[in-house]
Amino acid sequence: MPRMPLSELKALLDSERNDALAATRASKLSVERSDAMDYYLGDMAKDMPAPEGRSRAVSTDVADTIEGLMPSLMEIFCGGDEVVRFEAVGPNDTAAAEHKKKAAPKRCL
Repeated sequence: MPRMPLSELKALLDSERNDALAATRASKLSVERSDAMDYYLGDMAKDMPAPEGRSRAVSTDVADTIEGLMPSLMEIFCGGDEVVRFEAVGPNDTAAAEHKKKAAPKRCL
């Protein structure tokens, strides 16, 4: 197996480090995302409990519409040969951009 050039290795490692740091920052949003998913699924009990003696019915029209449209949207955004394009910003980013370009279609679905 041929050796990877040092510049390519540095670009790949830098990209992986940035991805890891982004995941750490994103984990801070997990509570908000969880609440948003609860609302999307019609569970409003946490922030808007139904008063005693009142209906607990919740309309999920928005979620139902989105779920119905999702197959068509996935075909539009993920149906082509090139789902996403990564371009190197600098000379050290070439390897990382190529790696992400190959990995993106597998992660899309």
